Amino acid sequence: MEPTDISSELPHIAPLDADNIPNDNQAHYCFSCEEPMRGAYCIACGQKNDNMRRGVFSLIWELITSITAIEGRIWRTWRALLCQPGRVAREFANGRRSHWSSPIRVYLAMSILLFAFMGLTKTHLFGVDIDVQPKDGITKPVEDLTAKDLTIDVSSYIFPRQKDINERNKDKNFDLIELKINSYTAQDISAPDRSEDRAEKKENNKPETATTENIDKNIDENAGEDEADFNVDDLNIHINNRRIDSSRITGLVIGLAKNPVILTNSFNKWLPRLIFILMPFTILFSALFIRGRENAMLYDHLVHAAYLHAVAFLFLFVGIVLSRLIPAEMLFNGLFILLLIYLPLSLKRMFNRSWIKTIWTSYGVGAAYLIFLLTGLSFAIIVEIGGSLTR
Repeated sequence: MEPTDISSELPHIAPLDADNIPNDNQAHYCFSCEEPMRGAYCIACGQKNDNMRRGVFSLIWELITSITAIEGRIWRTWRALLCQPGRVAREFANGRRSHWSSPIRVYLAMSILLFAFMGLTKTHLFGVDIDVQPKDGITKPVEDLTAKDLTIDVSSYIFPRQKDINERNKDKNFDLIELKINSYTAQDISAPDRSEDRAEKKENNKPETATTENIDKNIDENAGEDEADFNVDDLNIHINNRRIDSSRITGLVIGLAKNPVILTNSFNKWLPRLIFILMPFTILFSALFIRGRENAMLYDHLVHAAYLHAVAFLFLFVGIVLSRLIPAEMLFNGLFILLLIYLPLSLKRMFNRSWIKTIWTSYGVGAAYLIFLLTGLSFAIIVEIGGSLTR
């Protein structure tokens, strides 16, 4: 019998009416291996029982219905992730995989959505703003201000947009910013060298015993010394065994003042990489606190960590979107508290341990994770910026 012969008097072995494939496009036997068909797919080779010989519009409609079915699973997964923390991870790890979207797929999709949205909208997770202001009591005209008359003002922002940064830069006087920064980094060759005088003065005033009164007295005596006596050249800064010229440091600081995105770009570049690298750390570290062959093997921790990271990315995404309407600092604090609540709830349902052990594990692993993440980010950013200085 030909595999495509469906006009036979034999009853259909496959449940042809139970799927969305037209009966005229199916056969009793597999088109590839001729194994008797028992369903929509061959049990021997896995080929679909469909010869695809029909109109283009019919194929397009089937594709749409297939995508809709997949989207339905995605929405079902996210609804359970948000409303029933830990349920999806527990059931997926127990084998109910066709009902939920896979943890790796959810994690990758959410990370791509988050960082792609940040790139398209030119939004940063945080920003650093550098400016200078006249000191209290200074009423000189701007053109008469000196470095001693100015104080550096450093501010931080959460979820800033590039256009907001550019708007703030319009009101800045970068000549004054450069003047103040140069007072720290440039060698003042016209300033007299009073290092020997200071050393002699400190030696003469050195108390025999260190007391609070003597320390305060020395601080008061030295408080009026000229700011120009300190400069970065005295620090002898080296990166990768190469001494960094003070003018290059000045240029970098001025660049950060004009466009803080230099720093935040490094942050955004390394954040997803370090999160991905630290995921195995999260799995191993949490496994030290929660172990068990029944429901707490490394595989269970992997599934739970992937879903948990995806939810954290979703919180960040929602925070960036809502920051257009709600103050970013308030929103960030709210999302952080929400994550602190979500974490033990998810861990409790996933591993079914006591509340004391669940809370201890949640916040202990979370704190260690943040420490490693921030340390790694700081190191990566310093190395990257240092590399730009040495080039």
